[in-house]
Amino acid sequence: MKVHAETVLALPIAQAFEVISRMEDWFPLVDDAIESIVKTSEGPVGVGSTLDENLNALGRVMCFVITVESYEPPNVVGFTSDGPILFARGTIRCEERGDSTAMLMDMDVTPQSWGWLLYPVLFVTMQSTEQGRLDKLSQLVADGTLKPSAG
Repeated sequence: MKVHAETVLALPIAQAFEVISRMEDWFPLVDDAIESIVKTSEGPVGVGSTLDENLNALGRVMCFVITVESYEPPNVVGFTSDGPILFARGTIRCEERGDSTAMLMDMDVTPQSWGWLLYPVLFVTMQSTEQGRLDKLSQLVADGTLKPSAG
C-alpha cells in the first residue's frame, strides 16, 4: 500500500530539515497515540540511527523500531519502521518553495502477521493519519512550538 502526504513548513530548507530530522521531538506532538519515542543510537542523526516508538493502537501498546536508511541533508531522510502489524519503508523529501520548505513523505506499507486482517482498515486510515500528522507538524512550526535548535 502506497501512502503519500505533504505539507509546507515556514522555514528555510536547512532549518526545516534539521527539525524534521529530530523525529523524537515532533512525533509525540503530532499523534496522541504515541506514548513515547526514544532515540536509541549514539551520536547525531544519520544512516543507522534508530528510534523506539511505543504506539497505543487497538487497545494495546505496540513497539515499532524506526531506522534511518539514508540521510542526505538538507533534502532526504529515508527510513524503515518495523512493528508487530506493519512494516513501512519511506522517504521524507524537502524542496525549497520560496522562503518555505515543502515536506513530501512517501511510504510503502506492508501489513505483517495479524496486520493482514486489518488491511482494509489500514488502507483507509493510513493516508489520512499521515496527512494529519504533517498538517499538525506544519502548525507547530508556524506557531513556534517547534524550532530549529540554536547553533
